[in-house]
Amino acid sequence: MVDRVGTNHTLRNKLCFIYLMLRYFCRVELRLVYTPVLYTGVT
Repeated sequence: MVDRVGTNHTLRNKLCFIYLMLRYFCRVELRLVYTPVLYTGVT
């Protein structure tokens, strides 16, 4: 029982970590995509 809860906890931590990494990479990619568009739009 304790082992099961432990594995579930580590799995949830791993999913949270993957979720945060995906959010971070999506934010960086959006910035890389939108910055040139805004820059060319302004100039």
